[in-house]
Amino acid sequence: MNSQKAVKYIFQLWTFKEAFTKALGLGLGFDFKRIEFHIPTSRVLVDGTPPKGWEFLLFELKDGEEIYDGTVAKWVGGEETQITTVSNIGEDNRFHVCKMEDVINEKI
Repeated sequence: MNSQKAVKYIFQLWTFKEAFTKALGLGLGFDFKRIEFHIPTSRVLVDGTPPKGWEFLLFELKDGEEIYDGTVAKWVGGEETQITTVSNIGEDNRFHVCKMEDVINEKI
């Protein structure tokens, strides 16, 4: 694995774990070692079992030459674990990408 791909993998893994623990309301108080996420196969385990009822959205946001990776975790209930990947969230019509100053100035 080349170094650029390794860095991307680390960011994806970190944002996944951080999104999940924040959605639980625990943040860094939840031991990240308890969460296993294999990005190529979209397999996630928490304490050795799939976290039923959770939906995860892994996304890339391209801003010129820059590419940002992120994850959103949401409790939806049920028996399944859902993982969706969006390669460029800025081009996906389900989402609206805005600038922070627009949020602050209430332009959205």
